[in-house]
Amino acid sequence: MGNKKTLLLVEDETSILYSVQRILELSDDYEVITAKNGKIAVSSLERTIPDLIISDIAMPEMDGIEFCKHVRKSNLTRSIPFIFLTAKKERLLEGIQTGSDDYIVKPFKVDELLVKIKAIFHRIESRREEALVQKGTLTEYNLDEILELCMKDAFSGELVLRNSDGEGVVYLEKGDVSKINYKDLTEDEALDSLRKWSKGNFILRPKTIKIKSKKRIAEVSKKEEQKDSTDLATPVKIADYTYWVGRRNKDSLLQTNVFLRMFKSGQKEINYLFNPGPISDYPVISQKISSLIDDVKNIHVYNLNQQDAYITQNVQFLKKSNPKAICVTTEGNWRLIAANDINEKNVKYINKMKDWRVKLATQHELIYISAPFCPAGSTFFTYDKTSRILFSGELFSGILSREHNQSLWMEDAHLDGILAYHQLHMPANNAVRYAIQNIKQVDPQPQIIAPLYGSLIRGEKVSMVIEKLYHLTVGSDLLHIESTPEQSSLYQEAANEIYNTAIEMFSKEKVTKKINMDDRLPSLLQIVNNEIKVISRQPERVIEYMVTTLITDESENYANQLKSAALNAVISRKLPPISLGRDTTESMVKIPKKIFNN
Repeated sequence: MGNKKTLLLVEDETSILYSVQRILELSDDYEVITAKNGKIAVSSLERTIPDLIISDIAMPEMDGIEFCKHVRKSNLTRSIPFIFLTAKKERLLEGIQTGSDDYIVKPFKVDELLVKIKAIFHRIESRREEALVQKGTLTEYNLDEILELCMKDAFSGELVLRNSDGEGVVYLEKGDVSKINYKDLTEDEALDSLRKWSKGNFILRPKTIKIKSKKRIAEVSKKEEQKDSTDLATPVKIADYTYWVGRRNKDSLLQTNVFLRMFKSGQKEINYLFNPGPISDYPVISQKISSLIDDVKNIHVYNLNQQDAYITQNVQFLKKSNPKAICVTTEGNWRLIAANDINEKNVKYINKMKDWRVKLATQHELIYISAPFCPAGSTFFTYDKTSRILFSGELFSGILSREHNQSLWMEDAHLDGILAYHQLHMPANNAVRYAIQNIKQVDPQPQIIAPLYGSLIRGEKVSMVIEKLYHLTVGSDLLHIESTPEQSSLYQEAANEIYNTAIEMFSKEKVTKKINMDDRLPSLLQIVNNEIKVISRQPERVIEYMVTTLITDESENYANQLKSAALNAVISRKLPPISLGRDTTESMVKIPKKIFNN
């Protein structure tokens, strides 16, 4: 998968074999694999798919003609260009009829060979089908990783896989699997079998995506992320029959995610909603759902997976639209069931299911994963084995700054916000570790994590984020950690950054007035030579109080903007995050300044 072309050189004369190999490799354009006869070359093809084959004709065990026939018979190798080397001119016609692209008569000059190789690659570039072929090994990419890339770039064509067990073909239309052929198995059985292959080769024909090396993917990931042009105003397909139907609020730190999964089999269809969402988002959510399944009344199942009334407010609308809709939850969430007046006949408790698993009428299997105290005692996740999506609730959620809150998929810049969210909202690291250990028990492992808040996580970032959270100090564990002198200095820097941001937003006069007129702030910090000097031993609490004071009586837009800037100022310095509460959903001007007399 590197920049050099791979050549397979098949020659029984050792002196010719190694001299040609050495000359080709010295050109620095090619990597050369060698074989001393056709039989050995066939074995080589099981490990590596070359860009070009150069073969002698007269060889022991399997000659070049038989080897070329073998190459042309296989779907995996039939398009590889083939050059014959021979001293027997009488066999050249036979070789050409077998399917060779060119030939060279021995003895030959090295320059002649190099020119013919370059000419063949030039012809390949001019042929659409050949130019579009991409190849690789299943050691580097498993089937699910290849299909994920195909789905991302809406690939149409065929994916051919081969190992010692045989050859399978997956046909794709715009990224979706349309047909699978492998032995005499059904499509589901074939897919399960091919997913287990960890060795072998694959070819994509024709190519609408370019499979890059994993090293190259890492190098360009930031540029690719910046090009994310997902239209969040419409439903976003995140996997087959699975859509993000939430709403993005440009002024919010917490972006709520709502997902619709449509399970289909023949005439049967089950529509499952994950995270009903808050009332403020319902007009957008309902419109997106209706564009996919005609009407909200066609929601058959929904989750209540934690004790947060804010993100379950839309249950009332779901009940009204379809009184028979099933609520999936645990007995520990009885308060939400009672508060929403959900009929017990319409509640299915996962803690009463065998092994916390259920098979739907469409034959799709869901695994429910216990995650106590992440953050509530009755929290659970849902794992869809077919799509390999983990609907994870608050675990893996993140805070998104204004700069990134219109992104759906996780970028590298989102990591600090994910870590900060868990430090604020997860009670202890043991709870997070317990949940992650339960996640690691499912097979196959998730390819996509769909959390309640923030960006979705996919591909290589899944294991990276899991590892980060597994070792993260969160919640009450932070109470035992005192700020070091270095941290205090960083909090001081953060306080000044927030102070200067507030001045840009409001004015120096207004900010200074708010700080000086507050009852507590003058005893916690001082303004000296236009800089904030924190004089408290708890600088993080001072910052929280300062931000709360500055956003009082301000609009929702300004309040959330300053809170976002404050969080960024802290977490960008790798400090434990400050707690600023939920986003302001209405102007604080509407709250009376004095309610009680004493």
